[in-house]
Order: sequence, then C-alpha cells, then structure tokens
Amino acid sequence: MISQQQYFSIINEKGMSKDEVEELIDDAEEVARKIATDSKRDEDEIETAKEVIQFVKDVRKTFIKNGSIHPNTLNALSRVTTGVNSGRFGFMNKTSPKVPTDYSK
Repeated sequence: MISQQQYFSIINEKGMSKDEVEELIDDAEEVARKIATDSKRDEDEIETAKEVIQFVKDVRKTFIKNGSIHPNTLNALSRVTTGVNSGRFGFMNKTSPKVPTDYSK
C-alpha cells in the first residue's frame, strides 16, 4: 500500500490559474450570448441561453467574492463552451441544429 504523499505525487491533476478561470467564465458568457441573440434559434434555446448567462453571472460574482469556485462549476463552464464551440452540436446539422437526446455517441 502506498502512502497518501506517494499517492498525491502520482496524480498529475492540473489546476487553473485565476486568469484561466476568468477566461473560461468570459468564454462561457460569450457563447451563451451568441445563442441568445441568434435569430435562427427557437424560443426554448434562447430562454436556456438566458438562464446560462444568469448562471455565468452568478459564478462570476462568486469567483470575485471568494477568489475561487468549485471544480464542478469549472466543469459546468467547460461544458458550456465546449458543447457550443465543438461543432458536434449546434450548427453541425444545418437542418436540425439541436442537441440530440442521446449525445454520448
């Protein structure tokens, strides 16, 4: 059995600098605003984008107040930016630009 110190020396987990977190927050807000102002999107998508914008604003407040945010929140922000910018969803399918029900494929 290995010690706790040995275990943590094996794990190569990367943290994010404050600048990287701020950039991620900015990117998440930007992609949500793009959807919210896109006239090709339906009302449900625009409403969801507005909710995401509010979430990002709340995250920004927390980050400014505490100087950090929970890793799960970073994960959520990453999903926002990756999902919209990846091309796999959104406008990849021009005839039906919606996220599929089963997007794990």
